[in-house]
Amino acid sequence: MGRRRKQVSDRADALAAAQATSERDRRALCLQRWPGILAAITTLVAAYNDGAGLQLLTIGELHAGDDPGVTIAAGGSAGGAITIAVEADALLVHTSGVPTGGLHGSIRTCIIDGSRSDLAVAAYLLQDWMDHL
Repeated sequence: MGRRRKQVSDRADALAAAQATSERDRRALCLQRWPGILAAITTLVAAYNDGAGLQLLTIGELHAGDDPGVTIAAGGSAGGAITIAVEADALLVHTSGVPTGGLHGSIRTCIIDGSRSDLAVAAYLLQDWMDHL
């Protein structure tokens, strides 16, 4: 029974170590990809403003310790803001002040992997929010 208990404990320790390594790897990937995702977000915001014919959206970078982020605020009658930041091993998306579409005050996470380009990730993060402006 003691050996069985040790095997269970060893497996649990190995699983915990593997999970910690996986989280560190995902965080490193988020931080590595962040500059490209931020550039893509900036491009999409500029395209939105260009399409609207005026400066509706403003963008500002955030730095909370080691976690970079960005806030995009909608001016005029649209109101609202979206904040996207690296949080642990994912991107945290927080919307506020959006008057329609049920997005008011929502928070969601996005796990980054290699399956999408930086532009595709940025579009995924912003599309629902922009659709409700």
